[in-house]
Amino acid sequence: MKSTKTTEVWQVLSRVCDPELDEPITDLNFIEEVIISESGSVKVKFRLPTAWCSPNFAWLMASGIQNEISNLPWVKNVQPILRDHIFGDKINEGLTAGNSFGEVFAGEANGDIEEVKKKFIIKAFQRRQELVIKDLLKEGIKVSELLSMNLNDLRSFNYSNDEADNNRHRYIEAHGNVTASNSAAFIDENEEQIKLENFKIRMEKLRATRLNMEFTGSVCRSLLKVRDKSELTEEKV
Repeated sequence: MKSTKTTEVWQVLSRVCDPELDEPITDLNFIEEVIISESGSVKVKFRLPTAWCSPNFAWLMASGIQNEISNLPWVKNVQPILRDHIFGDKINEGLTAGNSFGEVFAGEANGDIEEVKKKFIIKAFQRRQELVIKDLLKEGIKVSELLSMNLNDLRSFNYSNDEADNNRHRYIEAHGNVTASNSAAFIDENEEQIKLENFKIRMEKLRATRLNMEFTGSVCRSLLKVRDKSELTEEKV
């Protein structure tokens, strides 16, 4: 049976998502081991589908692990340990030393990590928005009605199933990452409320984002299966 502290760590780890897929790293089975010391130090060993996954994505997940666990009141320090990755040592040592992505990968990795992070915040927002809109339409809400909803309306809506309720909570979280000023429930990436005349175009855009993420996800899962199968073969040998 897991201890209370271990359970708490796993709970906050579920908030860390693969930036490309917008799925929790716990659901994707990236986490290999959680080690908690009596002094409040936490080590999290994790591994990605391949050794050459983008250092940008690896950094975002490793730093996400560190940030989420650090918020637990009893935690003294957090050490994410990325295993079997070409940049694993650099990422592990950099985060442990408190260095930034730019300092760790100066001259080696292209792009501003904050811009990369922003890009995936937008993609997550779009994917979650489509789910919530579809859930509301299934509940019998008209397009004109849902587009006039504000965040309080969305929070208080009584869904008929738990999955839709979870989609709602995840979308409101993503909404907060995109804007802090527009309280309309359904906005675009420019913080403008979606209008009825633009609804069809908006849904086409959201669909394109979802299909792209689903394709990436299918590739990721295939690589995971290959990795796991290879490990089983090595164990038998």
